[in-house]
Amino acid sequence: MRGKFALGFLFLSFIFSIVQLGMAQTVSVQTASVEVGATTQIPLVLDSAPQGLASFAITVSLANGSVADIVDVIWPDIFRTTGVFRISADHSSVTLLASDSGDAVHTGATEVELAQVVFQGKAAGSSELQVQADQVKDDSGAQMEVGAAGGSLTVTGAADPPPVFSNPDPLLNAMVTDSQPTISIKITDVGSGVDPEAIQMRVEDSSGSHSFNKASPGANWDGTTFSIDLKEAGISLAAGEIDVWVTAADRGKHMATTTWSFTVQAAVMSIVAAVAAHSGDPTLIEDEDILWAIGLWVEGTEVPGTGETISDEGVLSLIDLWIEGTTVGP
Repeated sequence: MRGKFALGFLFLSFIFSIVQLGMAQTVSVQTASVEVGATTQIPLVLDSAPQGLASFAITVSLANGSVADIVDVIWPDIFRTTGVFRISADHSSVTLLASDSGDAVHTGATEVELAQVVFQGKAAGSSELQVQADQVKDDSGAQMEVGAAGGSLTVTGAADPPPVFSNPDPLLNAMVTDSQPTISIKITDVGSGVDPEAIQMRVEDSSGSHSFNKASPGANWDGTTFSIDLKEAGISLAAGEIDVWVTAADRGKHMATTTWSFTVQAAVMSIVAAVAAHSGDPTLIEDEDILWAIGLWVEGTEVPGTGETISDEGVLSLIDLWIEGTTVGP
């Protein structure tokens, strides 16, 4: 009898272990509320990672897109350099992708915050928040069995409407050649007034993100317009599409967010102008400039800003301009 009991106990333990191993992890969002026009950040959390976490692709959706918009994603430090996201055209869903390149999510980790999804209320009402784990892989590269637990978002009417944005500069979809433009937007509030301390601007190019507030170098708030002089801030934007996000709040803490994009066109310089500008004086080819140019010619390296290399004839012409001290710029 005792032997049968022991055998039965071992069998139950074995079955329990199998069930435990087969249990799926869960990715979930919380239930939250927000006022019309205001924003709220809802964490996306993986409850456990028994074998660590290598990467994930997860979609979060509003079942009722008429009450709110998905406007942004805020990445925690561990996914800040790898995380990307795409918001649908109607702002009702967002797909998030990231990898744990630093192996920060170790074996056995629990309550891992993957991101925070930012929602902005549009109309009073409520919506289910749906989560779909498109792909989640552990540290071995194996697909994890991940369940999903949605939440809900309740949007309430706001007695004091949040700030309103207008007059972005550069304009939406504008093409600019200046890699250090002044970026500005008008912010107004008919209620308690704009809180200058709450204004945040994020500018993102292909090299990364730049964040600013009222105290940042190059920042200015004149009571109606917030601007960043990138030249004064010492920041040059990479050529390509530039995305700008601005968050503001009134003194009643009602928040609003806006975003727009413009494009910085690559500036194409002549080889002579690029060489002359190398040492800081664009009007003359100086000793430092000609040595730099000869080095590029020997190595066959493209001259930055021109898209071209220096030919044999070109380096001889540059040497002549250097010897003669000829003015080459404006």
